[in-house]
Amino acid sequence: LLHVAMHVFKTPFMGYACEWSPFEPNKLAIATAQHFGVVGNGKQHILQVDTKGVVQKASMLASIPNSTQMLQPLPHKQLAVFNTNDGIYDCAWSELNENHLISACGDGKIRLWDFASNSNPLRAYIGHNSEVYAVDWNIVSKQHFLSGSWDQSVKLWDPIRAVCLGTFHGHKAVIYDVVWCPHNNFLFASTSEDRHLLLWDQRKPSNQMNSPQMQTGTGGAAILSIPAHQHEILSCDFSKYDANLIATGSCDTSVKLWDLRKIQKPLTVLSGHKYAVRRIKFSPHHPSMIMSVSYDMSAMIWDFMATPNPLLARYDQHTEFVVGCSFNLFIENLIATCSWDEKCCVFVNQYNALKQNAMQMPLQSAMQPQMQTPQSNVMNAPNTTK
Repeated sequence: LLHVAMHVFKTPFMGYACEWSPFEPNKLAIATAQHFGVVGNGKQHILQVDTKGVVQKASMLASIPNSTQMLQPLPHKQLAVFNTNDGIYDCAWSELNENHLISACGDGKIRLWDFASNSNPLRAYIGHNSEVYAVDWNIVSKQHFLSGSWDQSVKLWDPIRAVCLGTFHGHKAVIYDVVWCPHNNFLFASTSEDRHLLLWDQRKPSNQMNSPQMQTGTGGAAILSIPAHQHEILSCDFSKYDANLIATGSCDTSVKLWDLRKIQKPLTVLSGHKYAVRRIKFSPHHPSMIMSVSYDMSAMIWDFMATPNPLLARYDQHTEFVVGCSFNLFIENLIATCSWDEKCCVFVNQYNALKQNAMQMPLQSAMQPQMQTPQSNVMNAPNTTK
């Protein structure tokens, strides 16, 4: 457990997702929902954070022996806040326009915002018939985005023409996460209550519910189906450095890493959380670093190549479920997390002691199967909990 300076932005509603901008180091988006996301409104915040001040404060405190964790206001300017009649469960920055952002909304719509405009939302993408729980923008082609819904479908969208280009059926229960592969223009993954990780090719949608692909089992039109966990899978993410590496986070409290060429068993199982793992993110700066946040109210930083103990740091700055996290793409070790405690915390990860031999080795050769025994006190989150 590390003690660091925590800069806090207090949100009126409960935090669900936070994302640093891919264009500028100081822009941060926070998606929120009222009353645990079950009923009530939503707010999409866009902040301009004084990241220089945050980093300087962290550096100063790091030089003080035995300094304790400090909660202090986040130095920022709120550029915009957009209101919705239903909760917002996820958000993603546009890869085409630095002022654009999409929100996944509880009314089944995806809304496009422009915080430089006085007329918002710019568009509402309509097609799902239940809550939209996840969105992700294609960082390779930059032309499309995905939405995953509790109607058990994934949709591919053209943001400019505001049309759905394809619908992907295959999951047998609500979808919790969708994410594009950062190495392939057409590849993406999704996770679900059905305990499967599915891999898709955007050129092969199953637009009709009675299509032949729908008769092929759990995978549907998916090109790969992995029964990754024994409980619901709440999150997944692709490695930024290895095109064959993907991770999953589950209600069974574990994070698993998978080599897509050898799916019979996971490469590594990271065990340490006490309750469900809500979201995971690979670091854009370190090939073997991954972050996980959990219903146990903690954020954990891992070096999955380090054995026997891959856990680098645990942060307990929140007092409720931690559901969102994001690495800053420009400033190494700058992290944001958000929680149902109505706080978004921005801080600098102070633990940099990644094993040098692991970091210097080629990722393909350094990765070896490392199975760990999952904890026995598994918490299985309720199926309908938002």
